[in-house]
Amino acid sequence: MIEIPPHVQLYEKAIRYAFITVFDSYEKGFKPRFGGGIIQHFVGKIGELAFEAFCHENGVKILHSPFRQDYRKLNGKDDFVILVSGEPILVEVKTQRVRRVDNVQEVYYNTDQYLSKKDYNYCVVFVAVNKTLTRIVLLGWIPAEEIKNYHVKSLRFSTAYAIPVKDLLNFNFLFNSKNVRRWSR
Repeated sequence: MIEIPPHVQLYEKAIRYAFITVFDSYEKGFKPRFGGGIIQHFVGKIGELAFEAFCHENGVKILHSPFRQDYRKLNGKDDFVILVSGEPILVEVKTQRVRRVDNVQEVYYNTDQYLSKKDYNYCVVFVAVNKTLTRIVLLGWIPAEEIKNYHVKSLRFSTAYAIPVKDLLNFNFLFNSKNVRRWSR
């Protein structure tokens, strides 16, 4: 687990992108498939910005980020592409609000969202943010193709693959070129 210190600029940027995402989407008549009001998008953007900060701090080159000024067109490119040992890796960031970031047992990936993907040639980074939004922790990552091997759990409004945090890989493994499986889109 890697804790990212929260700061005003991160939150300002996160709320800005959350507003752009939600209002542009509604302006064009897009309805969120998996929930998605301002607060949910805000929490999601916090996780994405934390991952971006982690990459910058560790010298990981970002070829593409999900942040854009106009979300009125769906483009399917709302994930990161990072460069590791000369190879592009597609990274989706999933962020969850939790009671205590240091005691997360499971993370979830919505089954409908997972099954709607055309291929699973990417990795998923899981981030936890506490309820008061004062702590941000990168929990770990997993190859997307492995998620289907986990059991499905009924949550409040949907079903999701439940992945034990102990099964997530640490970030040293992701950035070690000898161990990285090549992902590309």
